[in-house]
This record gives sequence, structure tokens and C-alpha cells, in this order.
Amino acid sequence: MAGNGWGGWLLRAALLYAGFSGAFGDAARAQGASSPEAKSFIVTCDCKTPAQRERIAAEVRKRGGKVLYIYSEIHGLAVAAPRRGSAKRFAASIEHIRGVIAVQPDGVSQTSTVN
Repeated sequence: MAGNGWGGWLLRAALLYAGFSGAFGDAARAQGASSPEAKSFIVTCDCKTPAQRERIAAEVRKRGGKVLYIYSEIHGLAVAAPRRGSAKRFAASIEHIRGVIAVQPDGVSQTSTVN
């Protein structure tokens, strides 16, 4: 039967360790420990039409950013901050573009562990 014996014990121990290391790793990242400033962002917007998305993309370019990808299905864009200057200030400036709902650092997402 799965889960009994040494194999089950080792599996539970590994999952428990993964849960603890993941929780503490997330807390360290939330405090900014050893994480570099994000240079690319996902911008979600109220931009259902190509013209609306292009208007927001043009505003991003006007602020010195680069449009990496336009997501038509999820109504958003992937953008990169200018090489010079503060990426944080760039993100704050694009939050003020009319139609922008949210600006979040781009990165790798990971699913949570199963109970």
C-alpha cells in the first residue's frame, strides 16, 4: 500500500522539507533578500481591442520601455524597463497610463505543494 513503510516516510519527509524551505524562501524573497530589481513586467489592462493595446504599448515606448509581447487573450503586455534608470520608477510611471489595471514584476511562477 502506498504511503506505508520507509518509502512513504521518506516521501512525507521530503514534502515536509519542501514545504518549510518554500515558506522560508518566500519570506526571504518578500523582504527583498538577495533578489535583484525586476527589469521586466507584466502589464494587465482594460485593452480588449488591438487599438487599445497598441495605445498602451505606445505609452510604454514613450517612457523608454520596450514591449516584449502583447497578450491579446489576457489583455496585457510584457514590457522591459529602459536599461538606464530605475525599473521601479518605470513601473510606477506605467501604472498611471490610462487603462492600465496592474503592473507586476515578470518572473517564474511555481505552483504550491499538494496537501
